[in-house]
Amino acid sequence: MIGLMDKLDLIEAAGGVKPLADLLGLSTQAVYKWKAEVPPLQQFRIRELRPQWFRKGGPMHRPAEAASA
Repeated sequence: MIGLMDKLDLIEAAGGVKPLADLLGLSTQAVYKWKAEVPPLQQFRIRELRPQWFRKGGPMHRPAEAASA
């Protein structure tokens, strides 16, 4: 199951809107149209393309206790 993923956190992890859009094969405009939460399909794609971001010590890693809070 995919949880909440904050758009601004993801942009920071990717190094900006353009690198994130390029990684996903999207336009920068498409990324800017996202609300505060990343759409579920894009969350899945990011987890597949950059699993290291979600491992312990990675920029998108959230400890279990913080994720449930």
